[in-house]
Amino acid sequence: MGDKESRNPEILARMFGLPRPKSDSDAKDS
Repeated sequence: MGDKESRNPEILARMFGLPRPKSDSDAKDS
């Protein structure tokens, strides 16, 4: 795993099986 992947929120979300960062941000913003 490279630093890029580790820093990529989308990759982390995929590994952890969490919702896309966009959805999370949208939910928090609401």
